Amino acid sequence: MEKLIGSYKAFTPEKYNIFYVLIGTAVMSLFGYFLGSTVPNPVSMIVVMVGIIMVDMFCDYFVFQGVFHKNYVIGILKNSVKGEEVLKLAALGDQLKRLLQYLIIIGVSIIPYRNYFHENGIVTSDLQIVEIALALVLVTYFAITLSFMLTRMNYNFYEGIFTMMITSIISSGIVMGCVFLILRADSEPAIFIILMGILSLGISFMMIERIINVFRLSFGDKKMDRFGKDDKKKMWIFIAAAFGIDYLMIPVMYYGLQKGLDLSTFVAAMMMYPACGVALGKLFSYNEGKIPKAVYVTVIITTVFGMVLSVLSVVAPYTLSLPTGDMDVWYYVLNFVIIICSILLIVFASTCGREKKENGGLRFTKPFTSIEFIFLYIVLFFGRALILNIIDGISAGDIAGGLEAFVGYFTQPKALSIAFAILMNIPFTIIIFFGEEYGWRYYLQPILHKKFGITAGTLILGVVWAVWHIGADFMYYSTESGPQMLVTQCVTCISLAIFMGYAYIKTKNIWVPVMMHLLNNNLVLFLAGDTSTEAMQGNVVEWSAIPWLIIGAIVFWAWIFTPTMLGKKTEKAENTAVSEEA
Repeated sequence: MEKLIGSYKAFTPEKYNIFYVLIGTAVMSLFGYFLGSTVPNPVSMIVVMVGIIMVDMFCDYFVFQGVFHKNYVIGILKNSVKGEEVLKLAALGDQLKRLLQYLIIIGVSIIPYRNYFHENGIVTSDLQIVEIALALVLVTYFAITLSFMLTRMNYNFYEGIFTMMITSIISSGIVMGCVFLILRADSEPAIFIILMGILSLGISFMMIERIINVFRLSFGDKKMDRFGKDDKKKMWIFIAAAFGIDYLMIPVMYYGLQKGLDLSTFVAAMMMYPACGVALGKLFSYNEGKIPKAVYVTVIITTVFGMVLSVLSVVAPYTLSLPTGDMDVWYYVLNFVIIICSILLIVFASTCGREKKENGGLRFTKPFTSIEFIFLYIVLFFGRALILNIIDGISAGDIAGGLEAFVGYFTQPKALSIAFAILMNIPFTIIIFFGEEYGWRYYLQPILHKKFGITAGTLILGVVWAVWHIGADFMYYSTESGPQMLVTQCVTCISLAIFMGYAYIKTKNIWVPVMMHLLNNNLVLFLAGDTSTEAMQGNVVEWSAIPWLIIGAIVFWAWIFTPTMLGKKTEKAENTAVSEEA
């Protein structure tokens, strides 16, 4: 704490702390209390929160351009690891100071709203008022930090002013929408606390990392080796995004489940978390060289949209009546986001240049081998379906009936239209499958292979991948047989991890497992004869069915015994891949 306070003081003028932080906080608190006592309604709370943002932004910006900016320049000229630590602590102290300010101002401002909240059925206890206050604090903090993140990209005074005006409008819009949603009679502030807590942590990290990035890059690439590698940091970022966000969303999903709401938005959004973790790690790394930033920004934007729309699907549910059936409006919106961002992903990944593709693992290498593996996957997928149908036929004492059921997949009335729809949707949904595979196969698989060996690393990855699905297993894919669904998920993920991992080792082409994952999810709908999300929801799995699923998955399990997966031809395979790419 002593280092934190000392670092903050080293980069912040005393006058700024006295006049803005202390006097400004007191004045804004009194203003908020007076306004709430006069007109306690959502509009008056918006005025208070927007006022905080405006005062904070303009005061901080002008100080930053003046005395603070000079101190900042003097500080970074030390060009040392110790100087970086001081700067990082100073930035963290500034963010904590801002959060404390908002707690005080909004905490005081919300006191006069007590009767208004109770009379309008917004709360049933004073504890919920505390939850509302904390949710509003985090909304304000996220909005202002986002504004600073965008504004400080421009160090030119006049360009910065213009940017600040634009970001002020964006921040005010975020505040308005969130206040009206939080102050609804049927709202759950705890959900906003979770969402805004995640977004606030993320944007704070990005803010601090940008400051440190400027600090490092200001001395040129030749001197950056002194700061060492940041592999551990990238791993923690990946874990935080892929698993942290996923698991923090589980309570929100549970709330939606209790309300009987459609959770499809959560399941689609969670597919982006692994790639988001990789993208953030790459963006805030200093040893990556040229990277496809446009691809990574697209991934992050898709992820944030998915998170926000997931929360909206439970705090402000609304059902659309479409010709194809009813659909949650927020899932409908997310589909458009996925379509747009899938197209952008294809464009940016195709045009970013050879070096960026190489550093980002985006090259479509070994095209003929890659296409062969994709077609082989389709054969194995239906081979598994054939085995399971034969097993069902044997169990029923009618093998011919099992074979007939398998043939029925291809002769059903919708077979041709569903197959056509799968092909047509590939370029419009590819980003969510990239979202998983870029995290599992591109990033995590090589790490686990290096640490545990190819065989053990692949099996561990399959288990990790399966456990990552736990929220969806218990609240989406099945609501009555969650444990059985989790075990089924382990069988599926381990078997697919084996074959997809094998294909990725042989091709070094991330688009191969991406296409396999896309085909896997869509061909399940083909077998079900239904392209709606209902085909994947509310399944019931019996314990007695799991052994047969394991047998059916043998078409994928068997690849673990190949020389490559046993680690006997790793070096030769890598050398071959390098020579073919060259």
